[in-house]
Amino acid sequence: YKSGGVTVENPDGTCQTSIVHRISNDPADVVSTADLVVLSIPEFALLSTMEAVAPHLQKNAIVLATPSGTLGWIGRRVLGEGRSRVTLASMQPMPYNCRIATYGARVRLIGEKRAFTVACAPTAALDRVAAAVTQLWNASSVDCKRHPLSHALYNANAVIHPQRLYSVLKNYRPGDVVQNPLFYEEMDDESANLIEAVDAEMVAVVHAVEEKGGVAGLTAEYPSFHERMVANYGPQIADRSTVRACCGTNAA
Repeated sequence: YKSGGVTVENPDGTCQTSIVHRISNDPADVVSTADLVVLSIPEFALLSTMEAVAPHLQKNAIVLATPSGTLGWIGRRVLGEGRSRVTLASMQPMPYNCRIATYGARVRLIGEKRAFTVACAPTAALDRVAAAVTQLWNASSVDCKRHPLSHALYNANAVIHPQRLYSVLKNYRPGDVVQNPLFYEEMDDESANLIEAVDAEMVAVVHAVEEKGGVAGLTAEYPSFHERMVANYGPQIADRSTVRACCGTNAA
């Protein structure tokens, strides 16, 4: 981090710089007065991060994880009976796709989303969470989900990445020189078909949870991967006809 702030390079060539007011290795310095705590971190880091920030959360704070859907479970584990003091929320998708240009100082904005879904516990706080998301990310729409499970059961990386990498590397042999593929732009039929097959399995799991677990309405809150792509990126996708086309023609 440099005193000049963090500069964002926008897709249209313009730049904007935001000043960071406080940075600290001690959560108490930055969390204790926060009404909203955003955890935009990998899934595997949620538990340790929650354990670090939990003692310092103020009453009625919103803890929002994006794009993770498992914060509710992790938060209950860490906070115990104290979970009633805060709102544990999730938001999908992440609002920005960025690449680091200069660590701590400059990033390139690749894509931006304005339509989000949110879920939280307690569900009575949904309107408050939606209002915070709208204000912070200038959301064009915020769809409030009644079931946090609709987020917890969805992991885009697990649906996309293993299938894409398998297609690319399945014939690899030691010593082969493999060109670094364009992960989405060069999406092929095999990768897209595998993604859709895995996604169909997840949709079937959601159907089973609704039917056998008595979670009425869960299926309606769990769209397919193709539907999510179209909803999340909208006009940034030139061809929305198939999963392969959505990935290959997505400007973000």
